[in-house]
Amino acid sequence: IRKQTAVKLLRSYFYLEREEPAYLKEGFSAEREAAVVPGYEEVNVLRLAKDKKDLPKSDYIHLKKAVFENGKDALTVRKDLTQLMKQRKEVDPEEEREKRSEAAVRRFVNAFRSFKRDMDALKLIPAPLLRETEELVRKIERETL
Repeated sequence: IRKQTAVKLLRSYFYLEREEPAYLKEGFSAEREAAVVPGYEEVNVLRLAKDKKDLPKSDYIHLKKAVFENGKDALTVRKDLTQLMKQRKEVDPEEEREKRSEAAVRRFVNAFRSFKRDMDALKLIPAPLLRETEELVRKIERETL
């Protein structure tokens, strides 16, 4: 088992221990239909949903019932959770476009700075040109960020 899988299993178990201890009692799964007993992926999605601050408690309870009572699979619950989060967050298209543009400029500036450090360390271009590139980066930041 990969470390990541082991951590997910442990966190899912602790979530069940805290939120639904009845599911951990011996013989519980024998009393229930197999389709209604959740797997670790479903439990993991619920665990992650519980930690979301933007998700109202009523929506979390709805997801929890869908998993523990209706036997919904992880993929469906994840889609439901995503849909709920999108509904809660009203998005202004102009604001979203601006955020993406700003993020793109930040990525460019960071990549350019990294390349500049490499050019400096390897002495690929003269020092005066390096200073000009740094000034260019500062101008880009002032104008866009």
